[in-house]
Amino acid sequence: MIDRPTEPPFNDRWQGESDATWGDRPGIVASLLRYWMIVVAATLLGAVAGYGIAQLPPVRYQADAVLILSDPGDPSVLGGGDALASSDREVYLAKQADIMTSTVVLERALELLGSRASPGDIRDELNVQPSANMASVSIAATSADPRSAAALANAVGTAYGQVTEERAAADAQR
Repeated sequence: MIDRPTEPPFNDRWQGESDATWGDRPGIVASLLRYWMIVVAATLLGAVAGYGIAQLPPVRYQADAVLILSDPGDPSVLGGGDALASSDREVYLAKQADIMTSTVVLERALELLGSRASPGDIRDELNVQPSANMASVSIAATSADPRSAAALANAVGTAYGQVTEERAAADAQR
């Protein structure tokens, strides 16, 4: 019979001594006191990073609606005549963009949305301007929710159509 060696097989990993006890190691409090500078620096770094992340602006969504208005030179719009010159068309579209952000139109849009907000509140969320090609008016609405932004842009377009239609009917009756 072969005698086995009494020593354990060779292991290249570190092994603690068999008689080592946990009592000779420092506790967590002693470690924190010993490395207090690192603990304070890590805490301050975490606080600064948290403050920076908290200051990021919330996500905002934008929805665009484009209204192609009837030709301002069309006889049904101005009562006859030739098409408007480029400068006159620019003035006409700018005026229509102003009407779209008027209190009357915004109140109607809020009514369509069933919202209790004020026209001033949603005016800040709108950017209405004539397009570069002078053929349409662009309505850009921003909101924290993409559906709300789209609903607002569409409601402003619908409200503008209703208000101008009512005004045209009232003018025709006069």
